[in-house]
Amino acid sequence: MSSWLLLSKVSSNFPTLSPAHQKSAHVLNKKLREVCSTETKCYIVPLHDILIRTLTDGYLVQDGRKYDVSDLLPDGLHIARPASLFLADQIQKLIISKSA
Repeated sequence: MSSWLLLSKVSSNFPTLSPAHQKSAHVLNKKLREVCSTETKCYIVPLHDILIRTLTDGYLVQDGRKYDVSDLLPDGLHIARPASLFLADQIQKLIISKSA
C-alpha cells in the first residue's frame, strides 16, 4: 500500500436529501471542514455533491459504464461494488490532486 495513503486522513461530508430532517448534518459538515483545515493530509470526499449529481443525472460512470441508482444501491441503502470502486477512485483523485 502506498505510504501517502497510510498517512492520510479521509472522511466524507454528510449528504443531505432532506435538510429539515437532517439538522445535525450541517453542523457536522462544518466541524469536519474546521478540523480538516487544521490537519495535514486531511481530505473530505464530497459525498453530498456526488450523491446529488448521481440523483440528478440518474447515473454515474465507472470504468466506462453507466450505472443507475438501482445498480449502485440495490437495496436502497448499501452501496454495490461499482459505487465502492467509484468512491475509491474519487478518494485517490482527491488525495493526488491535493498532494500535488
